Amino acid sequence: MNFEQHLGIEQAKAISENMHVLVISSALINALLVFVLWPYFGGTALLAWLAVSLAVVVCRWWSTNSLTTETTDAENYSKRLRVHVFWSALNGAVWGSAALFFQDINVPIVSLYLICALTGYISVTVISNTLYLPQFFGFILAAAIPFVLSYVFLEGRMYSVLGAYAVIYTVVMGAFGKIANRNYVNAKRIEYENVHLLKQVTEEKESANRAINQKNQFLAATSHDLRQPLHALGLYADTLYARTSDPKDREIVEKLSESRQALNELLNGLLDISRLDASVVKNRPRHFALKTLVGRLSDEFTADFNNSDLELLVRVGAQHYVYADPVLLERVIRNLLSNAFKYTLKGSVSLLAALKGENVEISITDTGIGVPSDQLESIFTEFTQLDNPERDRNKGLGLGLSIVKRLCELQDIDYRFSSTLNKGTTVTLCVPLGKESLEPIINSSNSHDIGSLAILFVDDEQAIRDSMKLVIESWQCKPILASDKKDAMAKLLQHNDDIDLIITDLRLPNNENGLDVIEAVREELNMIIPAIIVTGDTAIDRVKLTDRANIVRLHKPIQSSVLRSQVIKLVCDSKQADSHSR
Repeated sequence: MNFEQHLGIEQAKAISENMHVLVISSALINALLVFVLWPYFGGTALLAWLAVSLAVVVCRWWSTNSLTTETTDAENYSKRLRVHVFWSALNGAVWGSAALFFQDINVPIVSLYLICALTGYISVTVISNTLYLPQFFGFILAAAIPFVLSYVFLEGRMYSVLGAYAVIYTVVMGAFGKIANRNYVNAKRIEYENVHLLKQVTEEKESANRAINQKNQFLAATSHDLRQPLHALGLYADTLYARTSDPKDREIVEKLSESRQALNELLNGLLDISRLDASVVKNRPRHFALKTLVGRLSDEFTADFNNSDLELLVRVGAQHYVYADPVLLERVIRNLLSNAFKYTLKGSVSLLAALKGENVEISITDTGIGVPSDQLESIFTEFTQLDNPERDRNKGLGLGLSIVKRLCELQDIDYRFSSTLNKGTTVTLCVPLGKESLEPIINSSNSHDIGSLAILFVDDEQAIRDSMKLVIESWQCKPILASDKKDAMAKLLQHNDDIDLIITDLRLPNNENGLDVIEAVREELNMIIPAIIVTGDTAIDRVKLTDRANIVRLHKPIQSSVLRSQVIKLVCDSKQADSHSR
């Protein structure tokens, strides 16, 4: 629909909405006119004029009601406007005819009253009739022309002046009408353009959202399909390493694990983006010592870069307590350190902490390639990398700083970024100051042994079941393997074992999922059994599904040592819960 059609429809609607008020006011004004003229022209002629004027009012009322029973659209608006023009001109002609029939040179007061009534009536119509100029001019000309003609035929200087006044007034009001109409049209044009602009922006936003959803679906599907074999590969590599004593064979297994870990980091970057998009990452701040977190990261990066020309400098004191989510903060600092090491060929990377007011400022500084000033903002967007045109996988996917930005925003942590090309970069995090006295006491569960657990493992891929069987046996535990929910329930009856722990994939055949398996086993055994979801699925809806179930979720590929630690923690937590319940 173009603007002319939109304007015509709006004009037809507005005139129809105003018409009832105009019709009623016309009837009252005509009746008042008859009341004033009756002492001078009372009789058949005046009553006939009143009857005709009221008939026009009634017909106009009926016409307006019949028009408003249907929706005004591009097909009928022009017809409706023509109808309004006709009735407006007819009403003006009937009203103006009073000047031809009811003026007397001997009664000048009547002429003055009529001209005053005309000017008042026209002034009122400027507000409503100027929405559509043909309607306004139809009324004003049909009403004013009889007055001008009547003054031409009446002799006397006063009537000549009144005639000139009627002409001048009509021209002036016509000019005002055009101005009022132009303002109305301009307002409607702005409204029309804003509506279309909003529609365009909405469509572009919806298109962008569709593109994002398609990207997330693609990444989730790709991530899931890659994680499955990679997870099995990792389990086999961990088992092989434990069974191999030859140094050369172990070196090969270590290289295999390093390659697997590199791919795992790339997939974890995609996973972090998916989880942040799904808004399932929760901020759980607490008071804790920064030195413990930094010490763990220091050991990790020192081991990774101990053969390079880089040096890691760490200065974090025992007095540096922070109030933040330790998991999310560790992820932020790890990403910053990883980014610093990737883009620093020689020199050092430093991690410093300093008290500043109510905050602890954590600074990560490197002597690397730096960032051009015109690209400082862009590096925080997804898949943006500098100095990596060949897309070296060892430099990641360009998600690290994007994840840092979003995790800092999630925790309300302010950050500053400064860089000098070819000299280095500094990122400073302003983390709220914590209190040592409020640090929770956390018992380490890794020191506990698993014992001879019966572990139900459910996965539809044979390679993963085979590799997991070896891992569970290496823990001195008993594996019970199943491919789906039906198979899991059959294994329960076959072995007649009490299940100590459930480890299951999320996505299973026949539209089932691991949550169904966990629920069925718990119901069958009539007890809350500890359970872990190990999945390669990063789709947003499935991530939310496991979060709502409040079950531990780990993402493939995962090292067997990490899985074992989680198993130990769950078993210990379960034992503590049992002891408290007693």
